[in-house]
Amino acid sequence: MNMAAYTPLAKESHRVGLDKELRIKSRLASIYTDVQGQYNTEKKQIPNAIYMSVDPKELSGSSSAVITMKMNLRQDGVYGNMQATGTEEGARTKSFRIFRNNRRKVVSKPGYGVDKLDADFLKLFEKHIDELAIWNMDDEDLHIHQGLIETFGASLTHEEAMGTNTVCQRNLNPNIFVAGLGAYDARQPVYNRNAAAYTTNVQNALTAAGGAKILTSNWLSNMSNYALKKRIERLDIPGLPGNKGYIVTISELQAMYLSDPEWCKNNLGNLWIQKTALSEKVMGWTGVIGSYKDLLIAVDMRAPTITFGGGVARVGYVEHGDSDKRDRTYNNPNACDVAVLHGKGALWKWEPEKLHSIKDNEDYGRIEGVGTARVWGIGIPIFWAGEEYGALDVGETAHEQFTSVVALCGMPGDVPAA
Repeated sequence: MNMAAYTPLAKESHRVGLDKELRIKSRLASIYTDVQGQYNTEKKQIPNAIYMSVDPKELSGSSSAVITMKMNLRQDGVYGNMQATGTEEGARTKSFRIFRNNRRKVVSKPGYGVDKLDADFLKLFEKHIDELAIWNMDDEDLHIHQGLIETFGASLTHEEAMGTNTVCQRNLNPNIFVAGLGAYDARQPVYNRNAAAYTTNVQNALTAAGGAKILTSNWLSNMSNYALKKRIERLDIPGLPGNKGYIVTISELQAMYLSDPEWCKNNLGNLWIQKTALSEKVMGWTGVIGSYKDLLIAVDMRAPTITFGGGVARVGYVEHGDSDKRDRTYNNPNACDVAVLHGKGALWKWEPEKLHSIKDNEDYGRIEGVGTARVWGIGIPIFWAGEEYGALDVGETAHEQFTSVVALCGMPGDVPAA
């Protein structure tokens, strides 16, 4: 009698190398990775995604790279027997620059000796991979929010950022919408490449609005109109009107209202569609709670705040671990909750050196250092005339940003009666 063949271990259960395991466990789970895509370097096309990765093999030896987008043909053709010679339309492109810098995180543990023996029974130092993975997830999420709000993630704006900070200057997103002013209201903030001047413009708009407002039907509709005014390109989203629209991330404070069926019924009417009525694909995206007109609404538990005062914008983020630096002071007209409207290619990510493990030993191995390292950058695409990124003499009208909008909203209090 022959022995029955054994069942091999499933491939997904095989032990993987440390670097691969680290990358798998460090993968961020959010609306940004749910709607992620790859920039096509050959066709020069932005993907149908809000988080756009650039192939790490592209220009990995450069400190920065120029990303080009090919525009569609826009000129008229000829009719009848009109001569076509001389009416040829040339290729039109727009470009923006991306940057990268080192990013590391390290921890230490005892390699041997009494300290190691004392900690062994608790396995305190056996969990470094999981802890570093969580830290790297927090770090990517933080850089995403920094990029959306302040143009670049901190890896590129830090004072020791290998020279990138000379061109990667912190400044608020060029498209700031104040909920409280109409989409076409001339008092909406006008962008200025000087960060202090732009912050003053935003603060003046908040004053004109009497403070930002929570997201009701008026301001959701005006946010959509503002995006159209700025020519933000819609995403392909099944179930929205024409299967196209924008993804809007809101804080859980705004969601207190927008998740309340009675409040939505009385304030948004039948244009509000609950999550359960959305397409199956869209329902599965992280944080989605419903849609309103051409806006798919998702809750962002790490949505930042911005507090204005004295010509300075203080952005509060959820950072690593339990570090929450948001200002959620109720009834403070200068403290704003933040919602973000995303179109195609809202963010770029360039990672020419993938996340990997690093280690070091000291005192004959008595102290072991372990950690992670990568080379990357995250930011929003801003298209400038000429490629003179960072040259302050380029006029404010020379820029285009048609991928995202930062909406300043009032700080919600208790949910009122519907």
